[in-house]
Amino acid sequence: RVESRVLSLAAEMTPDDVAAGLDELVDTGFLVSVGGHLLTYQFSHALVRDTVEEVLSPSLQAALHLRIAEALEQVYDGDERLVYAELARHFGAAAAVGAVDRGVRYGRLAAEQAKSSGAYDEAISHLEAVFRLLPEETIEATVVLVDLGHVQTRRGHSVKAQATYRRAFDMARRSPISA
Repeated sequence: RVESRVLSLAAEMTPDDVAAGLDELVDTGFLVSVGGHLLTYQFSHALVRDTVEEVLSPSLQAALHLRIAEALEQVYDGDERLVYAELARHFGAAAAVGAVDRGVRYGRLAAEQAKSSGAYDEAISHLEAVFRLLPEETIEATVVLVDLGHVQTRRGHSVKAQATYRRAFDMARRSPISA
């Protein structure tokens, strides 16, 4: 799901040019317009989205995710809280082209936002994605695992949380102590 104003910035095209392309994709049935006060579009079906993803090279996919993420940052510069989850997803998907730090930052913010609203499953997903972005034997990865264990406990997944805490403990034991 993406807003036309974000697509215009990401594509570096005029809103009219983007609108013409979007209208054509809606007419062919590849996209649907989502209701609301902002012009927002999404793929008509997961199969369409998956097919588009399959034909794009991984490097092109990462570059496109980076452009969308940076456009989201610009559009929501006044209050990024509204799109933390989207920023986390797009920057995380752009890790291959150098967006790891922002993927981690927004992933942690999205996880905290989800946790504070009681959306523990979403918080768990964000923290797992952040952990995959980090080198395993680092203090930051250990901290993310501790956070993940905490959310798993809050969600009632005590057995998973215990395994997560054990993994964090083992990583911390193996990590060199830094000043």
